[in-house]
Amino acid sequence: MTIDKISLNRFSTIPLHKQLSNNIHDQITRGILKPGEILPSVIEMKSLTGVSSVVIRQAYEYLRRAGLVVTQQGKGTFVAESKQSFEFIQKLGSSFEEAKAKREKVTTTVIELKEVFEFNTNIKHKLKLSKNDHIIMITRLRSIRNIKMFFWTSYLPASICKPLLEEDFTKVSLYQVLEEKLNLKILRAERFVEVVKADFQKAEILNIPELEPLFFIESIAYTKDNLPVEYYQGWYDTNYTKFYFEIK
Repeated sequence: MTIDKISLNRFSTIPLHKQLSNNIHDQITRGILKPGEILPSVIEMKSLTGVSSVVIRQAYEYLRRAGLVVTQQGKGTFVAESKQSFEFIQKLGSSFEEAKAKREKVTTTVIELKEVFEFNTNIKHKLKLSKNDHIIMITRLRSIRNIKMFFWTSYLPASICKPLLEEDFTKVSLYQVLEEKLNLKILRAERFVEVVKADFQKAEILNIPELEPLFFIESIAYTKDNLPVEYYQGWYDTNYTKFYFEIK
């Protein structure tokens, strides 16, 4: 830890947390604090500056939201590396195939893959299923450049998609299997995006703090016959993800 001495003016009109964050920001800019270097803990910073824990947490929160530091649960707060963003271009197809085409290192973890017989009416409505229909549910976590970028759950009609239960989705994309093995080519999709806060489960999966903002996406994919084949809900880490939309 190479942080320089920090001087704060208690008589200034600038709040103490802002003075502290400005000081750390300046040390990052000047290269005194280098990418990947750990910042003093709240207790250590309290000893260095004489300000309260609340002030320090406010300063660290400001720096984190500015993308200058990152917090790893149980490890501490670190100076951020150069921001790594990945553009998910909203065209039809798979983010797996898109990342591979960009020569990114992609890892997929299958959290759950099963046939479900009881599920909520919202999913039935999205997939236009009847009362007695059931579904295939796939929950996956995708990491790009060893960063946990997003995870999502796909729901598909079991009547036409049951062979998916035999697939290894750590190695292949869902859309690839749908087209090549089930002759179900996706031609259009409806997608809805909003920002939500990470609850405990999502924070744990993505290794981020609770209440961190996430992009939440709902998508319905259709075949040429206007048949809804996949409905998914996905949560994307806003620290590393940006979206580019093409409207035609």
